[in-house]
Amino acid sequence: MRLIRLAVVDDSAFVRKAIQKMLAGDARIEVVGTATSGEELLANLAAWAPDVITLDLSMAGIGGLVTLDRVMALRPTPVIILSTHAGRGAPQTIEALHRGAADFIDKQEYSLLDFSALREVLVAKVLAVAWSDVSRHGTGTLAPAAPEPAGGYQVLLIGASTGGPPAIEQVLQDLGGDCPVPVLVVQHMPQGFTRAFADRLNSHLPLEVREAEEGMPLLPGRVYIGPAGRHLRIGRDGERAACTLSLKPEGLAHRPAVDELFLSALPDAGRAAGVG
Repeated sequence: MRLIRLAVVDDSAFVRKAIQKMLAGDARIEVVGTATSGEELLANLAAWAPDVITLDLSMAGIGGLVTLDRVMALRPTPVIILSTHAGRGAPQTIEALHRGAADFIDKQEYSLLDFSALREVLVAKVLAVAWSDVSRHGTGTLAPAAPEPAGGYQVLLIGASTGGPPAIEQVLQDLGGDCPVPVLVVQHMPQGFTRAFADRLNSHLPLEVREAEEGMPLLPGRVYIGPAGRHLRIGRDGERAACTLSLKPEGLAHRPAVDELFLSALPDAGRAAGVG
């Protein structure tokens, strides 16, 4: 199997050198070029022919988002965004995912001084997206919904991970503005990004989309995004269905976990829960 060709785009010389150093001993990945700007990447895109690109968003010149758009137009390639945790960084990262980025790494979650932890997550993400088909903007897929029971659905549940945001947006767009049931979504993201994800969907869809909060009633035509760091479940607030959030169980790979959401629908909804 040939080496995965990686291009690194970041205006920080320290970041570029750090990524090169941490990948130097990996027999599966070759850094074929580094760029300080989107313009430099685009000038070398054909020559480097990368299988994966890591891309900073906050750069001088055309910036990260325009660079991403041009990569997807000229030579669609899996792109991993190197992002900041909160504030301005989160909405930009979410926008990048919707424009075709395959995944992202939170620079503040993985210290650039902790080579071991950052190397582990970087290698895992590069390997995961290396052969993705990004020609249609986005690598995620959603399972088809179960056949609708005779009585109709009571709730629609959606779970996604890498590449999920554009697929989720498409599914919700297809539902239209008069969805007759509440929709609960678990998208695996670090803390600080799920609210920006909900806000982005809310501004682009005919449905009302909110990051879920404890006790929030489940209303028809509303979309509830599970907040990063807590499990989202369907619970009860008196006689009505409501969102419940919990830190437990703690030992799962993701929090929120898709299975926790799906299992919570069984007591009340059973087969009347549409799952995607």
